[in-house]
Amino acid sequence: MCFCEKMISIVIPVCNRKNVVKTMIESVLHQEYEEWELILVDDGSVDGTFEMLMEYEKKDNRISLFARNRLPIGAQTCRNIGLEVAKGEFIVFFDSDDYIQPYCLRQRINNMSLYPDVDFLVFPAQEFSEIVGDRQRFWGQIVNDDVLSLLLESYIPISGWTNMYRTNSLKRKGVLWDEKLKSKQDVDFNIQNILKGLRFEYAKGSMVDYFFRVETNKGSVNKMVYTREHFDSHVYFYDKTIKSVHQMYNCKYDNELFILGVYFIIMGHRDDMEYIRSMYNLIKGLSCFGIMNLLLSLYLLLYLKFGFDIKISKVVLLPFYIKRKAFLSWYHSRRFDCN
Repeated sequence: MCFCEKMISIVIPVCNRKNVVKTMIESVLHQEYEEWELILVDDGSVDGTFEMLMEYEKKDNRISLFARNRLPIGAQTCRNIGLEVAKGEFIVFFDSDDYIQPYCLRQRINNMSLYPDVDFLVFPAQEFSEIVGDRQRFWGQIVNDDVLSLLLESYIPISGWTNMYRTNSLKRKGVLWDEKLKSKQDVDFNIQNILKGLRFEYAKGSMVDYFFRVETNKGSVNKMVYTREHFDSHVYFYDKTIKSVHQMYNCKYDNELFILGVYFIIMGHRDDMEYIRSMYNLIKGLSCFGIMNLLLSLYLLLYLKFGFDIKISKVVLLPFYIKRKAFLSWYHSRRFDCN
């Protein structure tokens, strides 16, 4: 089967990225596979980005520019707007400050023809900082058969940009980007895809075709995830995830959900006791017993009851932290091998 004439929709949210979005757009324009539409959705840029995107729209009729016309603000709303207007049989969600190899779209659509029964395929990606190839951290690698388990423990083996989706699969299953979330958007999107029954595979033997810029993508977000606004989003995400997973699998993944709750609690600090209590109240509903609950209870006793310094009481949860850091260090530092 050949998909040589099938259109690919590329959805990219943009906000004040004038200095870096050119790199992504130019890499799209230089794709070996030419049957694509680029849907740029501006999220209220004020630095001249929108005007620059208008010039690109004039130069190539495959490029369409939209301004976000509804609330809430954020990349997740822009991606949904892009999904609504997408005409392609396949769709990808890329970030504005990243880069794709010239063979990216060709590789992805060729692989989709090899997996006619899947709803999306996962492709390899690599981080970079200033120059493509300057960081040896990889994404989209095969780890085990239970990706949902890893996502629930807040490991991120796949992201939005590692995947190519069948547009109709997303629309048929009613999968949307959750516009209430301030962070964890990619994790939530992939969890919902799996819970709603979308079938996927890794594109075995594929080359790295996507490069994810670390500083501009993650730096500001990493600071914001510790704000009150993001804490409210964490509680919402955790509550929603528990309910969604329980509806499909009952208590099968409660250990993973417990670890996810611990991960969120560790993010808290002394001024956010309401946030920590909210997380703990959700964790208490899980069917986890033994040493994990004992450690968490000791942590909360030290911190909430006796007022121990948060850094000291977090030592109690050190085993979970070490396990997470060790796994992430091993996973992302591996040379990519899809075979």
